[in-house]
Amino acid sequence: MKLIIRQLALLNFKGLRDYILNPAEHITNVHATNGAGKSTICDAWSWLWTGKDAKGRADYEIKTLDENNEAIHHLEHTVSVNMDVDYSNYKVSRTFKEKWVKPTGEEERKLDTHTTTFIWDGIPLTLKKDFDQRTNQLFGSSEQFHLLSNPRFFLNMEWQKRRKLLMELAGVTDDAILSKLSATSTDFAKLIEELGKNNLDDFRKKLNAEKKTLKSKIDEIPIKIREATLAIPEEPDYMAVEESIKSKGIELSAIDLQLSDISKAYEGQAEDIKKQQSVILEKERRLAAIKSDTEVEVDRLNKDQNKEFVRLQNELTQLENLIRSLNSDQALIITKIHNKESEIESQKELLTTLRSAYGDLNAIEMHEDDKHCPSCGAELLGEKLDNAVEKFNADKAQKLQANIAKGKREKEVLDSLITQLEELKRQKDAIIFQLSDKAVEAISLKEAIEVEGNKEKQHLVASDLLEKNAEYQRLVGEVYELKKQRTEIQQPDTTELRQKKALISRDIDELKKLLYIKTTAETQKKRIQDLDAELKKLSQELATLEGKEFIADKFNRAKIEAIENGINGLFATIKWKMFKPLMTGGEEECCEALIDGTPYQAANNAAQINAGIECINTLSKHFDMYLPIFVDNAESVVELIPSESQIIRFVVDESCDKLTLKENIKESLFA
Repeated sequence: MKLIIRQLALLNFKGLRDYILNPAEHITNVHATNGAGKSTICDAWSWLWTGKDAKGRADYEIKTLDENNEAIHHLEHTVSVNMDVDYSNYKVSRTFKEKWVKPTGEEERKLDTHTTTFIWDGIPLTLKKDFDQRTNQLFGSSEQFHLLSNPRFFLNMEWQKRRKLLMELAGVTDDAILSKLSATSTDFAKLIEELGKNNLDDFRKKLNAEKKTLKSKIDEIPIKIREATLAIPEEPDYMAVEESIKSKGIELSAIDLQLSDISKAYEGQAEDIKKQQSVILEKERRLAAIKSDTEVEVDRLNKDQNKEFVRLQNELTQLENLIRSLNSDQALIITKIHNKESEIESQKELLTTLRSAYGDLNAIEMHEDDKHCPSCGAELLGEKLDNAVEKFNADKAQKLQANIAKGKREKEVLDSLITQLEELKRQKDAIIFQLSDKAVEAISLKEAIEVEGNKEKQHLVASDLLEKNAEYQRLVGEVYELKKQRTEIQQPDTTELRQKKALISRDIDELKKLLYIKTTAETQKKRIQDLDAELKKLSQELATLEGKEFIADKFNRAKIEAIENGINGLFATIKWKMFKPLMTGGEEECCEALIDGTPYQAANNAAQINAGIECINTLSKHFDMYLPIFVDNAESVVELIPSESQIIRFVVDESCDKLTLKENIKESLFA
């Protein structure tokens, strides 16, 4: 649908008492000094259809004012239009007037209220809803009316609504994007399935939280392993301890037997036997002392022979723990290298795609249809043809330059990824060198342990030394002779025997405590094994999460590119920024128009107006509806971009005291 204004008439509308505009079919230039009524015409066109001015305000003054800025009463304020809609002609008017009444008992009439009446092709419409119904059938909503007639409306509306409308124009719905990306990569398909109802930002936050937890656990494990290693006590020779317990048990049994024998013989012993027994006991006490000292010395000598072996074993255990830690670090680095190489390959594929796209763009030639007038179909000649060719070449050069710029950016990304990969490989080589060095050290320790273990060790026995002890053998003989000479029974003194029994029992308890060390050591060794297994499991889980994170980042870049490419393909000079990066990572939705790289709000007035007309062109094509475009404050625009819509351009011109229509030679080329 295309609407062309043939005549727009204003009667007592704001400062214009009686004005008629007969615009051209394509471009009309209205020149006047400030305050002459240019903006009033824009407001009148908006008020006619929506009851609001061009800025969307409903409560503003449309009455004509006198020299004291007071409203002139008893006037009708009317805006009417004679227009063509496709092949039909319509005449529509809107009138705002005062309603005066004479209250009972008063002589003068008073202003009671205001009424608004409408006429559509000669048919009076007393109800606003009837007029709105016809208007909606013609234009759609009032918002759509402003979108297609006001160059500043779309670019100044709420960015959320603007973004939604752009997505609809480009057909880049979330479902369409997800379906497209899912078909391009099995990794993307798996990611989309895993996302479910969650968005990508929430998914990445979840991954970061899980990675942080895993890294914290991984960092704690080496500390726990070191703690468990240090908690392993120095282990004694358990066999020697058990032999000592056995020997002490035999001694204890001997003492018990001796005490039992003495107790049985006690009643029949004589006084001389008691004295003799005392001597015997004294000698036996000395014998026991010699025997105890000999056993202690034998135990010490046997332990010293194993001391170096235990030290080497402990040193090997610590070295093996360090090697396991280095192997774990190596596995993490290898995973990162694989991920980085995959990312580099993807980046290289992107650069290849850009080079191919450059070749395709460069090969495009101007189509014969572009050498004809889009309105009448006549072949363009002379300057018009030169302009068309120049515009085609400029558009082509702009697209090629954009391709080159993007290629440079992506090449910088590739160079950065390669630098990161080289650093990871350097770290890997350093770890391999450490592992090699530690492996050699471990082999040396194992050889030393084997040498120490193969050393011939002499296991000393206390009885062998006692046989060579002259004092011990002498006392044994004396005790023997005394016992042979015993003729009388005497009261035995068993105190020393009982004390000795208590000491031996205490020694046995202490020896048994040494056996408990074995349980503690085995518990800590088992804990180290469990921690190693847990470290491996957590490292695998971390590698899996990092892989998902890599796919999510790749997916997000593809999604952003798909959305922005789909929308930017609808515009020639405007580029839309649909996402902005966050300092915390990730992206946030936005909708910002860039004109030659400059944000719309920072662009000059001419650029803003032409950007607005380009937006109207795209929207008009989408809705298949072309309404007259009212361009106010257009004096800064040297040349308006072409449009299929009728354009009424208002220019500040100090040489024109009244509203004056002028023709612009450059703009007439597009007629």
